[in-house]
Amino acid sequence: MSDTQDEQTTDFLEQIFVGNQKHVEDYAEELEKHKDGQDPVTTTITCCDSRVMERNLVGNQKLGEDFTHEVIGNHAATYSSEGEMVVTGSIDYIPEHTDTYTAVLVIGHTGCGAVTATYDTLTQIEENEELEDLNLEEINLHDYNGETEGINTELKLIMQTGLVEDYKQIRGTGSDKQEEIDLLVEKNVDNQIDMLLEETDYEDTAVVGMVYDMTGNYGGEPGQLYLTNVQGATDVEEIENNLGEYHNINLDRLN
Repeated sequence: MSDTQDEQTTDFLEQIFVGNQKHVEDYAEELEKHKDGQDPVTTTITCCDSRVMERNLVGNQKLGEDFTHEVIGNHAATYSSEGEMVVTGSIDYIPEHTDTYTAVLVIGHTGCGAVTATYDTLTQIEENEELEDLNLEEINLHDYNGETEGINTELKLIMQTGLVEDYKQIRGTGSDKQEEIDLLVEKNVDNQIDMLLEETDYEDTAVVGMVYDMTGNYGGEPGQLYLTNVQGATDVEEIENNLGEYHNINLDRLN
């Protein structure tokens, strides 16, 4: 590294350890209570976008309450050693190892970079071939978007869980590209919930979808969280009826 890079790295590490000292002051005593294990209620699946501060956006600053899985595109899938698409173990872990009620929460966000990259990649592919003929097992996505194999593996998982079909239905229906992307963000959350419901047999576990609106596209203030899916139900009226009386839940969908 150059001298400038060395200085930047040192400054960065200084900030990390100053922050850690504040963490020690805030949580050392609480950590003592959890040193023998954990039994969180919630497993949260979010995008690892730096603007999505998962614990902050739901006001959770307590230890031991939330098991988190962060990945670009907030998808629930991975590839097994045999190459099959399966639900990732990071999501399986709590529902499969607890005897109490749990909830799996899938949170997408407006303006998602992974969904945008998927949209752009499919647009490029569409210029060369019909999407009906698209074979995700054979196509090299790098030829269309220039991304690394690791990034394209994540995008392919998003596509395989349903976003190709959603793209075909939504493309050209929005007032602009960004509106269509945010519609796909919502659909991507639905797809992950469908996969979880179809591919797992968790007991006493609710599976819920939300969208974190960073831009105000849902009509409220930026930073608002919206409930968009409960146990696979996406009709707002149906969800309202199932929830019963509530006071603080923001329930809405773009699509």
